[in-house]
Amino acid sequence: MPDPQKQILGVIGDPIAHSLSPLLHNFVISRLKLNYCYHAFHVRPSQLSAALEAFSLLGINGINVTIPHKETAFHLVHRLSDSAREIGAVNTLHFHENIWWGYNTDGIGFLKSLGKLAEKLPDSKTIIIGAGGSAKAILSALISQKVNEIYIYNRTQSKAEILAREFTQKTGFQSIIPLENEAQNLTAIISEASLLVNTTPLGMYPNLEANPLTENIEIPKSLIVYDLIYNPKHTKLLIQAKNAGATVMNGLDMLIHQGIAALEIWTGLKIDISSCFEEIKGLLESKL
Repeated sequence: MPDPQKQILGVIGDPIAHSLSPLLHNFVISRLKLNYCYHAFHVRPSQLSAALEAFSLLGINGINVTIPHKETAFHLVHRLSDSAREIGAVNTLHFHENIWWGYNTDGIGFLKSLGKLAEKLPDSKTIIIGAGGSAKAILSALISQKVNEIYIYNRTQSKAEILAREFTQKTGFQSIIPLENEAQNLTAIISEASLLVNTTPLGMYPNLEANPLTENIEIPKSLIVYDLIYNPKHTKLLIQAKNAGATVMNGLDMLIHQGIAALEIWTGLKIDISSCFEEIKGLLESKL
């Protein structure tokens, strides 16, 4: 049973059993001796509104939001941060004085995770696979880094078109281009791109054999291939890219950075994990 003296935090998603967020947050909470505990809650889409009502009534402090709830939760909160409003999705909720605050820390988590690789972004061509809540956060982050062109590739082409139109109107950035859903179109752009980011759950546990790219797409060595999935550590996409000689990253560093940003929102503290980042990462990797 949770300690009644501790404030409760958590993460919701469907599925959620694979999540490393409880391990991450409880490690940091313990290291900093904070009066919190963090749990995973399996919430199906039909249960989302009722679950948030229950969290608020029970006095839960904050909740992380993951697939598939980010966009729906956006419409349920009472107040939004500027970044969440621009993105159109939330990944962090703060229940405070009967007000549900919605934030999005995915963008800052993504950019921090890139480290020096972010220096390659200005004036580059980039590709986002997917058109959901995570794609919106990455799109917003890339626009902030003054990339030259952003291509959106999605199985349902109409969703890519809607997302491109929405962000063009919101940000004034004119070079968001939905790709026709044909492999040859993606192949041509990949050959010129600096970064490809998969924001879909294709390849995530337990669907380990799924891959958002077809096997015959040629990946250049110069490409950075970033899969937001962190479980498994090496998705089919990352294996394909690594075999082609490309630079690959999974979503583990982003998970850590966006999680710390959320913890700062809930606690009101400035949290520096630079001295224990590798320890945290090693702990999480040991569970993959």
